[in-house]
Formats: sequence, structure tokens, C-alpha cells
Amino acid sequence: MTPQKHDELDDIVATFASCEGCLTVDDALIGRFLEESSQCAEHEAERLRRLAVALEGAELKRGWDALGYLYSRASERDPGSAVVLHSWGLSAMRYAQVETDPIRRRRLLEDAEHALVKALEVDPRDPEMAFALGVFHYSAEPDASPEDLRRALSFFDLALESDADHPMARLFRGHSRFRLKDYSGAKRDYLAVDTGSLVRENPKWRWRADRLQGQLALCDAKLGHVDQALARCQKLIEEFESMDTEQARLRIRSLDSVLAAFSQVAPADSPWTHKLLRLLVRLGVSLPKKETD
Repeated sequence: MTPQKHDELDDIVATFASCEGCLTVDDALIGRFLEESSQCAEHEAERLRRLAVALEGAELKRGWDALGYLYSRASERDPGSAVVLHSWGLSAMRYAQVETDPIRRRRLLEDAEHALVKALEVDPRDPEMAFALGVFHYSAEPDASPEDLRRALSFFDLALESDADHPMARLFRGHSRFRLKDYSGAKRDYLAVDTGSLVRENPKWRWRADRLQGQLALCDAKLGHVDQALARCQKLIEEFESMDTEQARLRIRSLDSVLAAFSQVAPADSPWTHKLLRLLVRLGVSLPKKETD
């Protein structure tokens, strides 16, 4: 028999993921899925991984326990698959972000770290494995400590050793340094980010490229480079003014750092302040208070 195409596996996964009601993930379901996808070219472990990723937002009986069981069955079929372990860790991180019970959140974070550490052990040369562990420590709940941020930096460094052009590792290394108040180091990293590559990798990350300019302005403000900070803010304000309201709102997340920088360095009665206020009114955004630290 000729193996089915990749997109046919997508269809099978979508069928299982779209079942109405609360889904029970057990060996019977796993068996049915593997039988129906048996003509697909992918290894059983990869097929189960794809199903687990698709079920992440579904209503599952036993919640994370069910999804974790599915990942464990995938990993058993290919213990050497760093990709399965990587997805397992990322899913656990996302579940932890919305979990309100502190005990369950801690368990989810433990599951996430365990899977991501194993993924890096399996494939230490893949920058995505190191990057994921960096994000894990950078995103430590409720607020990353300096120790967490230094651990994050070590993994972003490791990712960049494998791929010096990894835009997200470079960007998050800058964010980590900024949060550690190393504004000069953060600025160097931000300037080295290839924003074109970042957007090509994921067009939805256009807001990240915009926000990076705001982060650069914040670095300049913190370093006392007021004119540079203002110039960066003014450039981004002009770009947003030229967009229609719908387009600007799609990228509105990028404005937070611009607003923070602008509120620190712009005179209250400057023409640019009035331009920014008009833009904020159009977009329904409030100007933050000046930082005091």
C-alpha cells in the first residue's frame, strides 16, 4: 500500500480531536487512532504526538493526566524522540499557565521541566530544546527570580551556540538581561535580533518585532540616552499612525514597551505626547504611569 500523505494524517487527527463531549483518552482510543492512521508514513510516536498536540485545548476526562498519558505512550514507542519530549514539556507548561490550584501547577511545572531536560539530553545540539528550557526558567511562576533568569540565560546561550542566528533565543536573552537590569547587554542582544527572520518564521510575531523597538527605547531611557529613546518611540508612533485601526489593534501588544519608555522621557506638553495620546484614544489604550525605580 502507498503511505498516506502528511495532510491525511492531519485529517485523521482532526477527526479524533473534534469529537463532541468530554473525551476519554485510554488504550482503546489510542488503539483506534493508530489503526486508522496505520497507512500514514509517520512513526507511531509522531502520530500520537500530533494527536496530543491537537487535543491540548479539548475537553478531556482527567484533564492533564489524560494528555500526559498520551504523551507517555508516544514516548514509550520512541524513547529517543526529542520532538515528543519537547512537545510534552511545552504542553505541560501551557497547562500550568492556566492551572489555579498551586499543588497541581507545581506538578505540571515538574512534568514540564522533566520532559524538557530529557529532550535536551536526547538531542543537545538542537537549539529548540535549549530554547524551550530557557523559556521555562524565564517564565517561572509567579515571577522569575534573578536565579531563574540566570538559568534562562544559560539555556539561551546554549541555543545560540548551536544556532547563532536563532532570533527567539537572541530576543529572550535580551529580555532576560533587561529583567536583570543589564540594560547595555539587553540592548546589544536586541540590536542583534534579525527581525526579518523572526517575522518570516512566524508572521504572527510581527508584534514582537514592533515591541523590540520599544524595548530598545526602554534600554536607551534606562541608560540615560533620552534623544535615542525619543527617536525610537517617535518612529514607531508614526508607523502606527499610518495603519488603519484594525491593523494597529492586531499589533497593539507591541505598544506596552513604547508607552513605558515614552512615559519616562517625553515632556508632557510635547507635540509627540499629543500625537501619542490621540493614537491611544483611537486604539482604546491607556498611558501607563511613570516608573519610579
